[in-house]
Amino acid sequence: MALFDAGLTADEPALLAAKFDLATLTEQAAADRLAPMLRGLVRQPRRSVRTGAVGMGAGGAAGESLADRLAVMSQPDRQRILLDLVRTDAATVLGRRERDAIAPERAFKDLGFDSLTGVELRNRLTATTGLQLPASAVFDHPTPAALADVLVEQLGASPVSVLAELDRLEAALSSTAPDDEVMVQAAKRLQTLATRWASSGSGFEAEEEFDLASASDDELFSFAENELGSS
Repeated sequence: MALFDAGLTADEPALLAAKFDLATLTEQAAADRLAPMLRGLVRQPRRSVRTGAVGMGAGGAAGESLADRLAVMSQPDRQRILLDLVRTDAATVLGRRERDAIAPERAFKDLGFDSLTGVELRNRLTATTGLQLPASAVFDHPTPAALADVLVEQLGASPVSVLAELDRLEAALSSTAPDDEVMVQAAKRLQTLATRWASSGSGFEAEEEFDLASASDDELFSFAENELGSS
């Protein structure tokens, strides 16, 4: 009855008498699982920027940025890691425990996002990725999968990572002894890539084209050794 009496003198437009377990709410807040509408009821600890989903499978060293970790991953792995990040943060903002509750192709609006929770999700993603995402990111890209695609595009491989991949390829080729057929196929693909790169307007000038069809066995082995395996 005291609560009803207090409600009569309150300035709030709508009131509800309810009993909460504040200890449980505090535990949920510490685990970052508290529903957004209840966050004003308990004191929430300051949380450092977490790596959470982005750390899974990344294999990065401590202090390494998300972009650095993504740069050494394949495109499918980058896509998976960033989609997991979006789904995990979306579940947290909505007060859900598991990212599996967030379907990749379901619209944010259908999941329960509004303007406030949309901005909160944007803020979490900005803190983790370092990207300057607009406040309307959730509504500009209306599903977790679509938003993850944007993150993949903006956190794409840098020129440094491309050179790193070439170093890895060179090391792999140097440590193997492929048979004649594999060597010819590899040489042909690398030649095609070089020609395509030269025609892309990159400023790179390809060397005189190597004629695979008329080359002798000795010339093929020499080409493979010089172009594929030498450092």
